[in-house]
Amino acid sequence: MLPRLSIVVAFTQRPPHLDRCLDSIEGGRYPRDLLELIVVDNRSCAESIRMAREHGAVVVKSTGTLAELLNVGARAALGDILVFVSPESEVEAGWFDRVVDVLTNGSAGWLAPGKMAIRRTPFEAVGTFDPSGFVRADDDICHRLRLAGHQVTVERQPTAAA
Repeated sequence: MLPRLSIVVAFTQRPPHLDRCLDSIEGGRYPRDLLELIVVDNRSCAESIRMAREHGAVVVKSTGTLAELLNVGARAALGDILVFVSPESEVEAGWFDRVVDVLTNGSAGWLAPGKMAIRRTPFEAVGTFDPSGFVRADDDICHRLRLAGHQVTVERQPTAAA
């Protein structure tokens, strides 16, 4: 049985590539009924909110550092796997399938350019993202996962579309 994925996209103002990012999330091969899209909005324009809702996203308004916004999205999420996607990034077809394969076979997290996926239980166990904003949120959480004995898979180069 495939796990439910919660995709969190957090941003301030209107990212220039938001529509492409959201299209890429919807356009993947992973079953749509197992995807939950959460957009955390930090003072953006009405157009961004409209765009997110048109893509079926739950829109949560918040303020703070990027790490705080990501934590707000994680708290709103219902999925077993939390996927954090930069609004400037696109999700390649098949990427969710690869993430599920890796995260259900031993790895606690997957770090890729502009994207990160983490199983919920280890994420919560290591204390979520550091809200201070003094360190890169992805580097910090991966470091803490490794310190806790978890494996983290790192994708160094963007993968080609399948």
